Amino acid sequence: MSAEDYGFRRAGVCLMRPNPVTGKTTTLLLNTTYEKIERFLTKRNECPLVQEMFPELTDSEREFLLTGLGPDDWAAMWKDEV
Repeated sequence: MSAEDYGFRRAGVCLMRPNPVTGKTTTLLLNTTYEKIERFLTKRNECPLVQEMFPELTDSEREFLLTGLGPDDWAAMWKDEV
């Protein structure tokens, strides 16, 4: 029997990245596969654009993958501009 037979489902990939500005670690659960993330991060010059490779992710999730800046980080950085 597999884990799915017991009701477990694969939920995605939990990705932890340090914020390049503050050094604080942010964790997001991304609805994609580990293999896609690994390929993108290790072979970026051979991969398509992030939006083409990860259409299943939101804009802010793709930005987190690229920069390490999460949605809360962007809000904090631009709070005086809004």
